[in-house]
Amino acid sequence: MKKIGLICLTLCLLIALSGNVFFVSGVEAGNNTIKNGAHSVDGAVPLLGTERLVSNVQTAIVYETKSQTLMYAFNADEQIYPASLVKILTALMVAEQVQLSDSVTVTEAVLSSVAADAVSADLVAGEVLTVADLLHCMMVASANDAAAVLADYVSGSQDAFVAEMNQYAQELGCTQTNFTNVHGLHDDQQYTTTRDMARILAKAMENETFCDIFGAIYYTVPATNMSEERSLSTGNYLMNNDSVKIYHDSRVTGGRTAVTDSGYISIASSAETNGMELICIVTGAQSVYREDGYTVQTFGGYNETSLLLNSGFEGFETKQVIYAGQALEQYSVENGMSDVVVGAMESVSTVLPKDVGIDRLDFKITKITEGIKAPIEENQVLSVLEVWYGSTCVGHMELSAFNPVPMIPVQTVEDIGKTAAFPWKTVLIAVICTLVGVLVIWIVIRGINGMRRAARRNHSRQYRRNRRRSR
Repeated sequence: MKKIGLICLTLCLLIALSGNVFFVSGVEAGNNTIKNGAHSVDGAVPLLGTERLVSNVQTAIVYETKSQTLMYAFNADEQIYPASLVKILTALMVAEQVQLSDSVTVTEAVLSSVAADAVSADLVAGEVLTVADLLHCMMVASANDAAAVLADYVSGSQDAFVAEMNQYAQELGCTQTNFTNVHGLHDDQQYTTTRDMARILAKAMENETFCDIFGAIYYTVPATNMSEERSLSTGNYLMNNDSVKIYHDSRVTGGRTAVTDSGYISIASSAETNGMELICIVTGAQSVYREDGYTVQTFGGYNETSLLLNSGFEGFETKQVIYAGQALEQYSVENGMSDVVVGAMESVSTVLPKDVGIDRLDFKITKITEGIKAPIEENQVLSVLEVWYGSTCVGHMELSAFNPVPMIPVQTVEDIGKTAAFPWKTVLIAVICTLVGVLVIWIVIRGINGMRRAARRNHSRQYRRNRRRSR
């Protein structure tokens, strides 16, 4: 009996005390800053490298917009004069701020601010056009007067519009860019980089209105109060093969050409095929002339753009590596009522060689803090996922909590202090339970022993009766 009681007491004490034991494990947070990778326009390790792939350019960049994968970068941070590439940002800002159907009246003051020999749409003072007409004049025909009129209409003056351009560029991360006018006519203080222009064009490609105008080959400006109908066509030979057919590329969906005062050619293009959308920008290209000195043998920038697009499209494809809503990790939460599950709130895609499967990728998840403590809110960012292909990071995203985790409820600091030293109430309950259990066992055992004694007495009586009868 003593042994049985001791065992019951021990078991009850262990059960009672085990509810007060918890374990906290800490995982050291890693460095989640990607220094080398391709999953950003800032990537230092583009998939096609940074060496010269085409000879007739000073800078070049190829960027896949849908997966945000940098395919190629050559001298991408070298300072350049943007020339008419400036019109990309001008068009984007106009498309974002005003309606295409708005009517705009051309003023003499605005026209007089544009150099007389600059490319123009022959706008005249007092003429009324729509914003859509002016945007097409600026982007299809590269009309500088149309750019000036639009900027004045949107911001009240060209200077105010330029200030907004520089602010917008800074917000996009263009730290090596400074604009001084809205059309791109040369100014020594107006400069950018190919990487910064890629940032701007990538943002512009998110705007449907911009994309429509960027991809326009022809446009007819209806007759106005001051002019007859105007027919416009782009001089970009990647898009328009009316006069020069050898450069036409059916994959090209939009383009903007620019020529500096020194005769260097820049081309910014968008192209799409097989689910990939590439931005390709080349600058500093030069045309090659025949012996007569004025007949062009090859136009600078066009063949180079096609070659770079080929390099980006051939052998690569976009692959989805993480799906929105995919749970990726489960963490214990200090002082929390449950664990927390983290995962991807958005899908992640990247560009990979066609023969590379998802099984060739490495997935690295790093907590952003050393310990995860309650309370945790739903959608709270807790860790970072990096996707690596060899030594190149091709994917990067924050991982968020799928479920909220409240703190374990507590009473007061005094109560916690009292129970922290020794759980007297719990022990008392355990002792009472043990005593009750021992008492019940004792009663049962005593009853069994009584029944056994009664059985032995009955057996003895029966034995004596049988002996008497046998005599």
